[in-house]
Amino acid sequence: MCAYFLAVVPGCGGRSVVDIEVDRSRDASVDGNEPSDAAEDISANGDQVSTGDVRPADAPRPLDAADSGITCPVGLTVCGGVCVDTRSSPANCGMCGRACPAGSVCSAGICQMTCTIPGDTNCAGACVNLTNNPANCGTCGNACVDGQQCVNRTCACTRGTRPTLCNNLCVDLAADPNNCGTCGTVCQPPIMGNGGPLCAAGTCAPVCPAGLTACGGACVNLATNNANCGTCGNACPAGATCTGSACVCPAGQTLCNGACVNVNTDSLNCGGCGRVCPPGQSCNGSGTCVCPGTLLACPAGCVNSTSDNTNCGQCGTRCTGGTQCENSACVCPDQGMRCGGVCTPTQSDSLNCGACGRVCPAATPLCSAGTCTVSCGAGTTNCSNSCVNTTDDVLNCGGCGMQCPVAANCVNSACTCSVGQVQCGTTCTSLQNDPRNCGVCGRVCQGNSVCAGGVCQPGICAAGLTRCGNACVNLQSNNGNCGACGTACPGGAPCINGTCECSPGYTQCAGRNGGVGNCVDLQSTRTNCGACGNVCPAATPLCSNGTCVLQCTPPFTLCPGGGGGGGVGTCADLSNTKIHCGLCSQTCGGNLICQNSACTCPAGTVNCAGVCANLLTAPTNCGSCGTQCDPAQVCVMGVCQ
Repeated sequence: MCAYFLAVVPGCGGRSVVDIEVDRSRDASVDGNEPSDAAEDISANGDQVSTGDVRPADAPRPLDAADSGITCPVGLTVCGGVCVDTRSSPANCGMCGRACPAGSVCSAGICQMTCTIPGDTNCAGACVNLTNNPANCGTCGNACVDGQQCVNRTCACTRGTRPTLCNNLCVDLAADPNNCGTCGTVCQPPIMGNGGPLCAAGTCAPVCPAGLTACGGACVNLATNNANCGTCGNACPAGATCTGSACVCPAGQTLCNGACVNVNTDSLNCGGCGRVCPPGQSCNGSGTCVCPGTLLACPAGCVNSTSDNTNCGQCGTRCTGGTQCENSACVCPDQGMRCGGVCTPTQSDSLNCGACGRVCPAATPLCSAGTCTVSCGAGTTNCSNSCVNTTDDVLNCGGCGMQCPVAANCVNSACTCSVGQVQCGTTCTSLQNDPRNCGVCGRVCQGNSVCAGGVCQPGICAAGLTRCGNACVNLQSNNGNCGACGTACPGGAPCINGTCECSPGYTQCAGRNGGVGNCVDLQSTRTNCGACGNVCPAATPLCSNGTCVLQCTPPFTLCPGGGGGGGVGTCADLSNTKIHCGLCSQTCGGNLICQNSACTCPAGTVNCAGVCANLLTAPTNCGSCGTQCDPAQVCVMGVCQ
């Protein structure tokens, strides 16, 4: 006769009175978990899309724009109600809604002409790794079904003791009561007792054998079962295994945000959990974010420092005066020279022929190859007494007076921008890092933001600057943030090399509760007379020349107020006291100091509208008073870079 608690199998005489119809909505499950009635698939471009197929309980739910509280798997971002990988999605490259132009690809979150990360393949505009990408496993478009993982270019079921693909779903034949032992073998409930339809080691049984626990119809070992590790329902994250009732990642991997990752290679956790590589960079195998190939990592993104005019040779070195970046050096084109700080074609300029200021005389008015002559040589054209080759001359490209845009090249009589640059107005520039043309021509990054990966990013400051609140500041010279954000220098103390330094004749005495305190004159301050904290008593309330006295001694003058309180006045040296400079109560403003009874600036600085500025380093007065660098620039040797 048919066993009353075993599986329904062919040849048992049909359906008996003790058989109970199986709810077919409860289709195949994984490791004994209840499946739901919807599934997700992953499209070839890296986006997840709803398929409507039955899926296991631990698969992500389908999403739409109406969903709220959406939580995507690790590494994916919600864009329009769908979980996408912004590192490779050509429709959402680097950020939601940013589509790559036709013919380009999305690589490491940046629209590029080719995939830049070694090992990646272009699959419909998405740069993916065919070794482990479930949407493109082994080949482009070969998507793994729900529950499968892409392992070494092959889709495989990996969870459970006997993982098998049944009806396009990954199941564990050792524990799944809907696929017990073989696909489609459904365990039935018993006639007697309180047991349920259980699957133990691939066999239907009324109760679980010793050492196994019933979890959702599956007899499992809580010490080793990935879907029920330690307790029923405690599923280990992808890649982890249940060992000794605890989820353990494979050797060389770390549990980060619910997934086992290799922090040496994972760009979302490079060198540690949560350390995301900037756009365009990848994790190099040793836990360090690097740019592909020979590109250099700069705040604006990965750049080619051998030819990038804004990062020539190193980050932040901007080519100025008409120079171009060639082989990591700013040089004048066509063997020209800087004359008056501006590139001049000394090979053809009749006013600077062969050298700056060398004017060709009337007898030999033309300049050819740096020499004054009467006629132009073969292959050159006379353009306003300059003998030029119109096939490659940027000032006369294709004909006299046809000037190419800034940073463009003249190739075969046509103006062209360098690889990776586009023409915006009269300038060739990179849309990836130009704060005046960020992502598209004319988009200007406002405030303290910079252009990184074609996106204005307010959280990133240029090289040499640190974000303090809403401002990018130089911690080496900013009086309000000296050495660290929030560390304000006391009155009169400039910030030099990240340290507050009092003006000559002043000493910094600690404030209350160990605070920063102020710069004080130990020669005249009654609360710090001769030394910090030395308060003059009532009998000798004045501080003169560092000594508590009853009357001021020469060359000190009694001035009202100040002196540390008490209403007794201050003994001040009018020749060098900041708040009594030349006259009592005549205060030197800002960071000016008092020298020889006059307010002036310390050595190495210039008075710019009442502020002493170092014109070599001050971004608000770079090179000259009022010359302000762009938010993404720093002042280096008096030049905004």
